[in-house]
Amino acid sequence: MILILSKAINEYSTDIIVGYLTKMNANFIRINGADLLNSGVYIDIKGNKLFVNDKIISFDEIKVVFNRRWYDREEFELQNLPDIYNLTDIHQVQEEIRSEFLTLSQYFKSKFKNAIWIPHRTSVNKLIVLEKAIEFGLLIPDSYICSLRNQLNKLRKRHPAGIVTKAIGDIFPIQGEKQLLSFLTKEVNEELISSCAKSFFPSFFQEKISKDYEVRVFYWFGKTYSMAIFSQNDKKTEIDFRNYNYEKPNRVCAYNIPKDIEDKIHLLMDDLDLNTGSIDLICIGKKYYFLEVNPVGQFGMVSYPCGYD
Repeated sequence: MILILSKAINEYSTDIIVGYLTKMNANFIRINGADLLNSGVYIDIKGNKLFVNDKIISFDEIKVVFNRRWYDREEFELQNLPDIYNLTDIHQVQEEIRSEFLTLSQYFKSKFKNAIWIPHRTSVNKLIVLEKAIEFGLLIPDSYICSLRNQLNKLRKRHPAGIVTKAIGDIFPIQGEKQLLSFLTKEVNEELISSCAKSFFPSFFQEKISKDYEVRVFYWFGKTYSMAIFSQNDKKTEIDFRNYNYEKPNRVCAYNIPKDIEDKIHLLMDDLDLNTGSIDLICIGKKYYFLEVNPVGQFGMVSYPCGYD
């Protein structure tokens, strides 16, 4: 049996996979993180059985786990709390509930430790991955962690083409009352530096590389499927193509990365114990710079426009 772990909403890749498995009459079950909250769950720890979505599953039946994003933070918004508690910090309560659910999730997932997991891991440390990339012969932009304005000024002067900043870890957009707070890659100019305090929260900076184009690689069990993205032709997307221009989308096309780059990616992914993921590269001339890998990658982003099927 195949187990799909995913979110209840906004998980289009999972929906596509479910469609294929249904068409092939595969033996599978999908469980969303929200199901443990809303649909009711009963786990017989001693009996090694799971009761969820009106089904009874023996943990030993599961041979493959397709592991997508498990839940959204907003699914833990607490409502209808009794006034008798007179809670002053609802956020603390929410964090405690999330902690309880995280512990349950860890136990739940441990029950399938003998199954094939896709991906093996859902998160990596970006800074460690960059060091690993160097180890396996991949180029990376000059990269720094900095929390001092005077040092940031020196970095800006060291790189005449400019520097950019991006999140150290995986930060998802935060919905405010009036606008969405996103964490895309941004260029660091003199105005931004002058607005900084003398010291600020440790942040990640890289040299800005004036690329010819970007390459998104979807990696699947040793195979690579690549797409060139001509994001530099648009001021809106030249720093980060995820700052999508929906009125005039970037041109994309199928692409073959050089064999030596493909081999180095394979060595890196093997070392990271990743059997799948989305990899971002930028190209200038014949040089390819590795940026990052997202273990929970999107196959559809590359597959559909490039005809990889």
